[in-house]
Amino acid sequence: MTTWYLRVLTGPQKNAEIELEPGTQCLGGSNDCDLILQSGSIEDKHFELILEGETLTLNSLVESAFLQNGKEASDRSISLSHGDYICVGELIFGFANGEYEWPEELLAGENEPGESEEEEEDDGDWGMFSSDGDDDDEDEPEELEDGEPKKWLTKTKLISATTIALFSSVAAAGVAINQASVEAEKKAFFDPELVRTELAERFPRAGLTLSRDDEQLPWQISGYLTNTEDHRELNDWLQLRFPKVINRVLNQHLLLSSAQQTLQALGFSHIKVASTAENGVFSLVGDIKLPTKWQHAFHTLQRDVTGVTTWQDQTRDKRWLPKPNIQVDSVNMGELPFLITSNGESIYEGYTVDGHFTVDKIALDHVVMSFQDRKIKYLIDDL
Repeated sequence: MTTWYLRVLTGPQKNAEIELEPGTQCLGGSNDCDLILQSGSIEDKHFELILEGETLTLNSLVESAFLQNGKEASDRSISLSHGDYICVGELIFGFANGEYEWPEELLAGENEPGESEEEEEDDGDWGMFSSDGDDDDEDEPEELEDGEPKKWLTKTKLISATTIALFSSVAAAGVAINQASVEAEKKAFFDPELVRTELAERFPRAGLTLSRDDEQLPWQISGYLTNTEDHRELNDWLQLRFPKVINRVLNQHLLLSSAQQTLQALGFSHIKVASTAENGVFSLVGDIKLPTKWQHAFHTLQRDVTGVTTWQDQTRDKRWLPKPNIQVDSVNMGELPFLITSNGESIYEGYTVDGHFTVDKIALDHVVMSFQDRKIKYLIDDL
């Protein structure tokens, strides 16, 4: 049984062979053929090889097709007979059986016999392969006796320059496309009106605004979201369309949405979020309908957001903290007396409209109370 090979005839991998089997196999990819595909111009090219009898058909599996008469072949394929050779990138491949001896002139990369340099220059616009319909008598292979394979296949032209030019043109086109994409992305990113329009369309109830303090700083989005689904959608959209908009502070900023929902459920209204770029500390601005719920809201924020441990210290309005609605030195409240003495030794308890409280500790300037399972410190001047 005859063994057929596709052999590298020139270049650093000269004489490397692929043993062909009847049927279909691929050239390129992750098979043994990689050994001979070290040329930079074809390292990513893949071809399908189909061996049927004494004919080998090569089909291009990528966008770059074979060339015939300088134009892309519609079928992206070419057939080789015993002794034929082709040019792929910088490599020359020959198809023959294991006993065939390739001409030394071809292995040396010289011109075909009888073909002058002037004739080769005239062939410059033929492309990688000539068409099968070429009727030039000079290109017909010489028939040999006893069925000996032909030594020259002039129908298949060896023109690497055209191939390299093609790959260069494709590469240049790819660079141009990439540059155009980058420019389009820059235009979209630096067009604040476009961003504002899309934000308003996608999140009409979020009240999101786009701004930056200085041209050297990244754009920032401020506002608040009403639910976690909107937050997730906004985050995904920003990552996809405007990844440079997102920074650490902005991410923390948007994560407050769940805490805002908690505050609104507790009676806060018109909640807005603000942050300082220096340390990422957040603050809330809004009307408070149920100030006695503030402490619970504070713990919720402290759990959800990193960096708000000083929140209570920033809250100077003590009306936001739950406390008994009494005055210092009151002698009673309802049925139970409430008395703060000057020596700081007495402990009292009582009730307000919000529930039960006890006095745990009294000092000269402050009192510590337990209220709804929480310990709260008050200045005596504030009571």
